[in-house]
Amino acid sequence: MNMLTLRACVLCVCTLLLIACTSANKQTVVPDQASPPVGPINAVILDPRLLTTVSRCAGGAHTNYAWTSSDAPTNRWHAGWPFLRHVWTGGYLTHVQLNAFPILRIRYAASNLRQFGPHDYIMMLNVADGPGEASRFVRFDTSQTEGPLASDGPGELEIDLRTAKLQTLAFQKYELPPKAELRSTWIGVGARIDLADETGPGPPASFELLELSLHRAPSDPALAPRVESAREPAGATFELAIHDTSGATLAGAEVTTDPHALNLRKIHVADPSGRLTLDLPELPAGASGSQRWIRVAHEGFVPVDLLLETNRPEAAAPIRVTLEAAARFGGRVVDAAGAPVAGASVRLAPNRINEAAAFSTAGPPTIDTFRPERFAVLTDSNGRWISPPMPAERREMDVIYTHPDFISNGETIRVADEALTRLRARSHEHTMNPGIVIAGRVRPAAGGDPQLTKSDKPQSLLVGQGGVTRLSYLTPDGAFRHFPLSPGAINDWTLVLRSDAHVKLVRPLADLPRDGLGDLSLTWPAGQSIDGVVTDRTGAPIPGVRLSALPRDLDVRGMRAGGVTALAHVTRRTEDDGTFTLTLPEGHPPMVLYLVEENKTNLARPLAEVTAGSERLTIELEL
Repeated sequence: MNMLTLRACVLCVCTLLLIACTSANKQTVVPDQASPPVGPINAVILDPRLLTTVSRCAGGAHTNYAWTSSDAPTNRWHAGWPFLRHVWTGGYLTHVQLNAFPILRIRYAASNLRQFGPHDYIMMLNVADGPGEASRFVRFDTSQTEGPLASDGPGELEIDLRTAKLQTLAFQKYELPPKAELRSTWIGVGARIDLADETGPGPPASFELLELSLHRAPSDPALAPRVESAREPAGATFELAIHDTSGATLAGAEVTTDPHALNLRKIHVADPSGRLTLDLPELPAGASGSQRWIRVAHEGFVPVDLLLETNRPEAAAPIRVTLEAAARFGGRVVDAAGAPVAGASVRLAPNRINEAAAFSTAGPPTIDTFRPERFAVLTDSNGRWISPPMPAERREMDVIYTHPDFISNGETIRVADEALTRLRARSHEHTMNPGIVIAGRVRPAAGGDPQLTKSDKPQSLLVGQGGVTRLSYLTPDGAFRHFPLSPGAINDWTLVLRSDAHVKLVRPLADLPRDGLGDLSLTWPAGQSIDGVVTDRTGAPIPGVRLSALPRDLDVRGMRAGGVTALAHVTRRTEDDGTFTLTLPEGHPPMVLYLVEENKTNLARPLAEVTAGSERLTIELEL
């Protein structure tokens, strides 16, 4: 039974006690002003303020129109209409063993959340099968729960990860291994869609994370009260040398051990030469593995998180940590007439200034780094925007501008460009232009149910060259709308409407009337079914094979699996006995049935041709 509870709660304010101590290893330990004292460890309490970076995912097909705000005590994220998916923020970097802390608790405040499509989740977990194993993203199977995973207003979730229904990003069932280790968590926001009056977008979704924690199970013997020793046992020891990009030492730099955990972290201060001898204390069983995160920070610089391997031999030389100077970039967004564009999302993704890593050592015991450096903000009523502190010294920066009424576009600004100087002076001006809106409604054939439900997994997509996909929505009554496209690129896009309750509709925009693209009236096609079976050379059935049927004249070479399946008139997996059923539009053009491998390029293999009169297909496959 999936222990998933959703309840409204009254937001409370916790009094955080301060700790201070000094070690004898030439390092100064100061109070962490946000941390309660380290006591009996019945939970790992993650810091909700560490989520600040917008992932690259939010710069692609998922949610282009998204932004963060820092006016709340904790982080608040927004996702705007019309995209149904999320603004993924950077993950909490952890190595908590989930068999020791399997109860996940989330406290939040939200408004205008969308809970309708198959991607309506607010969290992904990056989980490894065990220490040292590769990790994968999993999410909660919200289609198997009653009601939404989160709702408007203050709320609280409690999930037992041992019994929760989880799935991979390919919607396959995932069971938590006994030695599973949580590497990071990712928070997402979905926007509500309400086009009942067809006047345009409603208010954006807002999600503010107030608390995120992992707890021991109530039956765990480790919950029994116990007295913590006054002196923590010694863990690994590391020497750090902290510099800026010019090589100058950074006196007084702060190094936080286990920065993700409010009840575990401690802050250490480097000496006047920027050096620090850092002892990592052992943590209670399950609170971490052999890999530990530290955060290095200094006023006026971008912090960097380093993952240390505690089981490796100590390095012969100090770990040289380089911090980059921080700056606030800014500018103004206007339309073609020079009028300000309010409510435009500005996403910034700076590229590294050089190929040198943020650390260097003879070891090295460091195996990963993370910098909060990608952000998304919103323009004000005057079209102006300003970023949070970001790395100032970059060779180039990608800036992407998005608004529901204009063509989304971006620019790559290089260090030699005058535009970068203007960004640093917060005087850069960018012009957005109107385009062609793709919008309309799809209706069922006569006698069909006019209402779509969450279980139907309704979606609207625009698929461009190379399989580039813009994901949007279908409302319960079949309405859809996409951001404007450039007039010169209309013929490069294909409209795809899909729902488990209907035969998929795939229409190239070149085949639709150009003057009616903003008010399309479409009908779900009638379907015909074709059965088949996939076997090996011996005749044994092959289960789980992913098959996609696409028009014969469509070139899928070089196209990623996501683009292939988006353009496919149908995609199915073979059953345990190797059988499959394809439902295609009646009178469809000649198609080719492909084998498509997950998340790969150039691996769409043609298997058989399917015509309108095809009967049962038998496919012999050599894997």
